[in-house]
Amino acid sequence: MLTAFFYSLVALVGFLPVKDTDFGWHYRCGNEFFRFGKLCLENNYSYYLSSYKWGYSSVLYDTTLAFVYNLLGFNGLTILNVFLWVGIAYLFSRLIKQNILITSLVVFGLFFSSWDVFNLGFRPQIISISLFLLTLLLLSEFRLKDRPLSLLFLPVLFFVWVNIHLGFFLGLIILGLFTLQSYIERKNAALYLVILVNSIGATLLNPFTYKIYSELLRHFQTPLYNLIAEWVRPEWWIQLIIIVSFLALSYLLYAKRSRLVFAWGVLIICTYLSITARRNVPLFYIMSMYILFAELKIQLNQVTHVVKPLGIAVLATILIFFLDQPTKTFSFNKGSADYCESLLVKLPCDLVKRYKNLTGNVFAMYEWGGYLIWKLPSTKVFVDGRMPAWRAPNNESPYTTFLKIIQTQNGWNEQLVKYKTDYLLIQEGTFLDLKLQETKLEKYGWKELYRDKLAVLYKKL
Repeated sequence: MLTAFFYSLVALVGFLPVKDTDFGWHYRCGNEFFRFGKLCLENNYSYYLSSYKWGYSSVLYDTTLAFVYNLLGFNGLTILNVFLWVGIAYLFSRLIKQNILITSLVVFGLFFSSWDVFNLGFRPQIISISLFLLTLLLLSEFRLKDRPLSLLFLPVLFFVWVNIHLGFFLGLIILGLFTLQSYIERKNAALYLVILVNSIGATLLNPFTYKIYSELLRHFQTPLYNLIAEWVRPEWWIQLIIIVSFLALSYLLYAKRSRLVFAWGVLIICTYLSITARRNVPLFYIMSMYILFAELKIQLNQVTHVVKPLGIAVLATILIFFLDQPTKTFSFNKGSADYCESLLVKLPCDLVKRYKNLTGNVFAMYEWGGYLIWKLPSTKVFVDGRMPAWRAPNNESPYTTFLKIIQTQNGWNEQLVKYKTDYLLIQEGTFLDLKLQETKLEKYGWKELYRDKLAVLYKKL
C-alpha cells in the first residue's frame, strides 16, 4: 500500500503544465514533419544566420510532442510528463535498492532539489534524465547479475537518446568508464568494448551524423552561463553542498578502495557539470545517491524506526501541498491567459492575436522567439532558443548580438537595417524602446504600431 501511495504521489506532483519557452519551435519542427515530411535541418525560422545548419538533436522529441499535442493538446503532454516522473522514480528505486520510505525521501529529494529543471513540465531534459538513469541501471544489472541482454539494449537506447537531447554524451561517458574499469578488473572487457563501439556508432544515426558532435563541442565552448538563465551557476550554498558532498563521498570511496576509476571518474564529472550550471544539479544528485547506496552499499533499512515518522510526515506534507495539482494544471492548460501570463516570462499574446497575419522579419525578445515561431508562421524572428550556441561570422553567439541591439550599443540600428528587419516586437521599457521614445522615430526610420503594458510593435518606414 505504501509503494502504491508513493507512485501515486509521484504522479500527482508530476501533473505539471508545459512552461518551457522553447515549446513553440519544438512543436513547429515536429508538426512540419507530419505535414510536409521535412526535418528542421536548416534555419527556416530566423532571418539572422538564415543559411546556418545546426546539429538538430531532438527529432524524436519534436515529433512525439507534435503528435501528442495535435491529438490531446497540453493535457496530453502533462500526462506524458506524469509517466516520465513515475518512470524516473521507478528507475531510481531500482538503482538504490532501499525500502520504500528511504526511496520516497531520496526520489522526492531529486525532484525538489532540482525543481528549476523539473517544474517546466514535459521537455527533452526530463527524458534525458530518465535515459541517464536507464543507462546506469542496465550497466549495474550486468555487473551485478551478469545479464548480457541488458548491455545489448544500449546501442538502441543511444540511437533514441541522440535524437532527443544532447545529453546522450553523459551516457557514453558512463559506458566508457565502465569499459575502462572492466579492463582494470579483466572481466568482460571485450564485451564492454564492443558495446561501447556500437553505441558510439548508434549516435551517428541522426540527421547530422558526426556533426552532432560539433554541436556538442560548441555548447562547451560557448559561455552559456553568461547568457542563459538555466545555464548560470547554482546559488553559492548549493555549490557548497555539492563540494562538501563530493569530498565526503571521495573519502568514503578512498576508504573502501572499490571501483575507483568508474565511481570517482563519474563523480568528478558530475560535480564539475553541476557547479557550473544549475540545470546539471540532478546529475550530481543521482550519482551521489547511486555511489552512496549502490557502490558503497550503505543500507538504511535498519533505521526505519527513525526514518518512518519522518518519511510519513514528508509524504503527507507533499500530499497536502499538491493535492489540487491536477485541477490547477488542467485549468492552466485550458486557459490561454494562464499560459501567456505564467511562464518563466510573460508572452505578448494580445499583440500576437491583434497582428496574427503579420509577415516579414521580426526582431523580437529572445524568450519570445519560440512562441512567435509557433503563432506567427509567416514571420521570421531574429533569435530564439535554438541559437545561443550557434556561431556568427564574428565568432560570437547570436544571443550576444541580440543583446547589443536591444541595449542600443553602437551600430544597433545599422545592424537592424543590414539584416533587413521589418518589425521590432520588443518588451515595453527596454533600452531599445526607451531610445526610440526619446528621439524622433523618423531619425531611425521606425513607426510605432501598437503598445500595451508588456509589448511594443514598431514597423520599419
